[in-house]
Amino acid sequence: MMIRIERDKTGPVEVPSHAYYGVQTMRAAGQYPKVNAPVHGQFIKALACVKSAAVRAGIDQEIVPGRIGNLIMKAADEIKEGKHSEQFIAGYIHGSSSHLLNVNLNEVLANRALELMLEDKGNYDLIDPDLHVNGPHSADWILSTSLNVAAHQLTHKLVSATEGLKYRLWMAKERLEGQRQGNSTDPVMNVPARLTRTFGESAKQLQLDAARLAEAASRFKRIRIDSARDAVMPQANRELTERTVSYLRHMTRIEFFAASRWDASSGSKSVYADLSSVLKTLAVNLFKLCSDIRNAASLKGSATSPESRRFHESAGFLHQICVLVIGYDHIISLAEEAGIPDEETVPPIIFYHVLESLDIMMKGIDSFAGSLTQEQDDADPAGIRR
Repeated sequence: MMIRIERDKTGPVEVPSHAYYGVQTMRAAGQYPKVNAPVHGQFIKALACVKSAAVRAGIDQEIVPGRIGNLIMKAADEIKEGKHSEQFIAGYIHGSSSHLLNVNLNEVLANRALELMLEDKGNYDLIDPDLHVNGPHSADWILSTSLNVAAHQLTHKLVSATEGLKYRLWMAKERLEGQRQGNSTDPVMNVPARLTRTFGESAKQLQLDAARLAEAASRFKRIRIDSARDAVMPQANRELTERTVSYLRHMTRIEFFAASRWDASSGSKSVYADLSSVLKTLAVNLFKLCSDIRNAASLKGSATSPESRRFHESAGFLHQICVLVIGYDHIISLAEEAGIPDEETVPPIIFYHVLESLDIMMKGIDSFAGSLTQEQDDADPAGIRR
């Protein structure tokens, strides 16, 4: 393997020549044991989005030269598109915080920008990962803001998935009731009458759960400015942060706003734990629905068709995901009780499990809703055309 030599204050480090990460990432990653827990892809994209907004604000404030800043933003756009994912070698649980992840991204953006300039990777005299990419922002601010972006985006995707499942359950209930009233011999899913009622009850509950999720997501729009109760950022840094949030609002089309951490709207210290609690409630409600479906499948004469088996298997898949989400909420609650979060940082153990809960719940609901829709289409092919 070809290598290049990069140096920091501690000395030289061998870095793979193809790598966009650099000396600080290599040195820091070597200090911690390997944990097979990669950082969530949505978080990496959100992190790149925040970096791009910060660099654009830095250009306005003449902290970052225009040409360099534009190339860094171009590199960030590539990461937002899902490129260079293999360049993030920091696991989510490295160290007591995830500053390593911030360093990793700084170096990836700097080296990719250098490559776009047809310069050698590691030429940090030209593009400095700390000065040009990170700027005066603290790693804690970058990471917590990125988590706000990722959590808001994933929560709204989950809201859409939840509302879609609500609609499909309600339509299935109406269809089954109509068939029974008409003495049809062609049931959609071979389900007993009590399960049909469960579909309706679950649809109503999902409507409430979707509303709670949307309300929890709205709290992520608030981006803090102050780093401590008794310390006010220098005015230039405050203006830079406000400008960064403004660009972030434009880029994401989410109404983020900058505010002091200690203003009256701050609410609970941990919006992430609150969101996890809402996710647990959703998981418990879906767990009951899946249990009823699986119990119905065990009845004699039920679930005999391939379509019905697929539906019940999908319910079993969602059933297990609900157990995972409930378990993740327990982990987050333990972290809260142990006092792991402080006033400025969100520890990796919390942000990893919040994002993972959102992601797997969305996938589970989409899979289950898809099997439910397929059941209806298989029973009534004309429904596809309609």
